[in-house]
Amino acid sequence: MVTQFIPKISLPVSGWVSAVLILVTLSGPTQKAQAQTTNCLECRHSGKLGVGAFTTNCIGQPSPLFVHPGDTVGVLLTAGYNDNCIGDISMHANDESLMISLIDVVDFGTSKVTNMILIDPPIVLHRGDPDVPIVTLATGPFAGIAYLLTVPLNATKEMHSSISHGLDTNSICNPGGEIGGIASCQLKVIRPAIAVTKQCFNAVNIENAVVVTYTGTVSNSGDIALSDVKVVNNQPAPNTFVFSTNSLGVGDSVSFTNSYTNTLNICGPFTDTLTGTGLDPLKWQVTSSSTETCTITHTPPDHYYATAEGKAGSELRQALHDIIRNHNVIPYPTIAGLDTGDALKILDQNPDDTNYVVEIYSGSNSLASALGQTDGWNREHQWPNSYGIDDGGPDYSDLHNLRVVDSNVNSSRGNKYFDFSDLDDPNYHFPAHAEAPLCSTDSDSWEPPLFDRGNIARSLFYMAIRYNGDVSNEPALVLTDDTDMIQSTNAYMGKLSTLLIWNQSDPVDAAEQLRNDRVYSLYQTNRNPFVDHPEWVDLTFAPPHTNPPFLHISPASNAVILSWLATNQSSHLEFSTNNGIAWLGVTNTPGLTNQQFRVVWTNLSRSAWFRLWSTE
Repeated sequence: MVTQFIPKISLPVSGWVSAVLILVTLSGPTQKAQAQTTNCLECRHSGKLGVGAFTTNCIGQPSPLFVHPGDTVGVLLTAGYNDNCIGDISMHANDESLMISLIDVVDFGTSKVTNMILIDPPIVLHRGDPDVPIVTLATGPFAGIAYLLTVPLNATKEMHSSISHGLDTNSICNPGGEIGGIASCQLKVIRPAIAVTKQCFNAVNIENAVVVTYTGTVSNSGDIALSDVKVVNNQPAPNTFVFSTNSLGVGDSVSFTNSYTNTLNICGPFTDTLTGTGLDPLKWQVTSSSTETCTITHTPPDHYYATAEGKAGSELRQALHDIIRNHNVIPYPTIAGLDTGDALKILDQNPDDTNYVVEIYSGSNSLASALGQTDGWNREHQWPNSYGIDDGGPDYSDLHNLRVVDSNVNSSRGNKYFDFSDLDDPNYHFPAHAEAPLCSTDSDSWEPPLFDRGNIARSLFYMAIRYNGDVSNEPALVLTDDTDMIQSTNAYMGKLSTLLIWNQSDPVDAAEQLRNDRVYSLYQTNRNPFVDHPEWVDLTFAPPHTNPPFLHISPASNAVILSWLATNQSSHLEFSTNNGIAWLGVTNTPGLTNQQFRVVWTNLSRSAWFRLWSTE
């Protein structure tokens, strides 16, 4: 603790002076913004002042003095007499309980003080307590005593504190000289406070970054006006400026909106902290912080799916294949460097405890370090590698197909396809395994728990689009309802109709979105389009309608709306301006809303004819 006292006071040649000078020290519960210059308060005196004038040598200090609960106030009591006084000086509290610590005796060059009693650790003086001796005078004028007062934590807003000081009854002074009086000082207790709140407004995932937008407020929740109010964020860098205002009155609040681009961690919820600061009249700083986790709105990079928009059927399948093919291949196992095991520790980690990973089929936790252990976990190929997966190709290590699984459950599932279990099958078991209590199985199929079904279905849809056999070392994977085709001698997997149901019954959640983002951003640089657009599943895998879609034309303001049912058929919209003699393709990309393709036609300057035709 650092304490500042005023410079020494020169005493007159004869007579004596008594004064009390008070200043705030650098201690207390609130952090000081910067060191203070000499700060003293003129205090009223009463009692036996003797001969001479009263002065404090303080200029311009307002009264009362602002203090905080718990602050320590330094007091310099000065007195002098030109003749000898011999004896003890004591002090006691007159009203409020005060914590006192005697720290020094000030010598103005002529006093002789003996037996100075340092009160350390501090003591509390209560009204009515016995006098506390503080110093013994020898020959020479008494000069001064420096001591500390600690403001009680429960002090009221207006605090009137006084200390009596004087010679004990056994003390002797030459005639005409007395030392005694009451130092009475008024202190105004202030409780400055600032409050900051933050609410995430939006966090949008863009290519290689996340744009986080948030709102917040900064409020004066104390009892004194604040100045130099500032708010900073610890993202995207420490002490990033957010907001400032020169002053903030008691009870006032100000709202603000801000955003930043985060390029360091683009694959998870974002937790950042706003910190607000302000200065009270003593230039002491008050601080408040608010931490909020923003949920990312997972959106693919701009134009990532541009070539697939408005398409269906074979055209959509080909467009999606072209978008997600040629991904960055992560080694399956490797002696040194990153491999799929390392990636799965991130992709399937428990968000509440990153020392663990979450297993498919059970939702149970396993130590991330337990990869390959007998009672640990290993890699699950949702599309079994025995059904067309090439051990040496990118399909074998594709992270969209790999999941963390209990080692024993992995062996129990084997290469069974996914389907609702047949309760009449003599090999029906529920649970399928003790470590997968929500799974069931029969002779040839495996039924996962409800919370895994949609994720598994969309992973298999991805595999069937990503690998169509157009590259020599990649298989042509096919989803089917013909379970007789699902053999280790080919590349079929199913059951397609069940997977279509599961895609609808278990929609995409935040965890699945996050995993898709991480596969794309951290490892493979390709996405699962059916996580981003689950509505495309029916447009690529559902059985085609028997009849071609019917074109609906409806009027709108300065336009007409052309719409048709979105099905697993490649449809083409054309127009004619000469009653069908010549037809041209409509270049507007159809939008997909509520299972309807829609085109807004605004060229109403001339007549037009429209037709819709399908190629499958």
